[in-house]
Amino acid sequence: MIHRIRKIAIFFTIVIFQTHTFAKEISLMNYNLYNMFDSEHDEGKKDYEFLPLELKESRYQAETEDFCKSSGPKSDCASKDWTTDVYAAHIKTIADVIRQYEGNGPDILVMQEVENAQVLKDLIKELSAQNYKYFALIENTDARGIDVGVISKLPIKKSALHNPGPEYQGVKRGILQVDFQVGKSVITILGNHWPSPRSANTENARINASKHFRSLANSLTSDLVIGTGDFNTTDQENTSKPKDGHFKESRISETKDQNAIHILYDEFQDVKPYVESQGMKTFPGTYYFKNKWTVLDRFLIRKKDLAKKSNPVKPNYGSFLIFHPDFLFDLSLPPSNVTTQGSRSRTRVDYPVRFEWKTKKGYSDHLPITMKINIDN
Repeated sequence: MIHRIRKIAIFFTIVIFQTHTFAKEISLMNYNLYNMFDSEHDEGKKDYEFLPLELKESRYQAETEDFCKSSGPKSDCASKDWTTDVYAAHIKTIADVIRQYEGNGPDILVMQEVENAQVLKDLIKELSAQNYKYFALIENTDARGIDVGVISKLPIKKSALHNPGPEYQGVKRGILQVDFQVGKSVITILGNHWPSPRSANTENARINASKHFRSLANSLTSDLVIGTGDFNTTDQENTSKPKDGHFKESRISETKDQNAIHILYDEFQDVKPYVESQGMKTFPGTYYFKNKWTVLDRFLIRKKDLAKKSNPVKPNYGSFLIFHPDFLFDLSLPPSNVTTQGSRSRTRVDYPVRFEWKTKKGYSDHLPITMKINIDN
């Protein structure tokens, strides 16, 4: 009888253990890596600026001269010596940033300005202690050859590149879709890199990129859809920003008084302004543009997923962070997650120090953004 009771007790213990739902947490980072090119030429791509000088002056001399003509007299496009050592140094400095986030890097990392899949493999190798095993990058039609890529500690269920159709005039880069199966839930990350504001008359192109993103995101059946990336849309593009900083929801139209991000606010939640509206203080921006901080990099969450009370997949708003440790602003400091914000030194600047090929030091001109996703299923 005692033996039978013990067997029943063991059985119930196993059942309770197997049916109990354990909350899980997944961390997500987006980071524009700033010209993360290897030192080899990719056929069909205009990557001539980022080649060793030896190749620029021999095999690709004519192509380099033609490409660098438009760079301006102050550019080092033609003289830049992008050797394997320079490339390896750039990989290392970016890896230093990634691993400093919570000491082991995020679970999922979305990146812009990545040349090819080999760059992701080299980055994963540099981050071997962080246990990244999976990656996704599908070559798009960008002339220079810069793509959106993902590395992950979690298995990737599906990846696909959604190139813009002819109706999205001016949009040259596709959206990278990466799906993750977490328990019974599917989380979709949409990696974006919209047209740059540095080029003239690109506002309409970003509006079209916004339409492309909306159409794709709303076509998906996932439990949670998060758009992230470098959206290249500054608040200064909006000509009628209300004094309280809040924008009225508006459906897609030919309006000229809202920018490519604001017209998404009826169906997508922009995490940074949302958490600020709830009283949370955040760093002022992700990119230092025309002597002021602006937000180019964002998390946009599909609102209909948030409306499902029973949805086991939810954003952890309190975890949102523009990652800005001191060493990104001061090359005299070793990599660490120390953030004092108010510290000053002779070598500190007011913006992140971008990678410089001559010194093999520096990081990116963007700051990473991070947040966590809670899963309870």
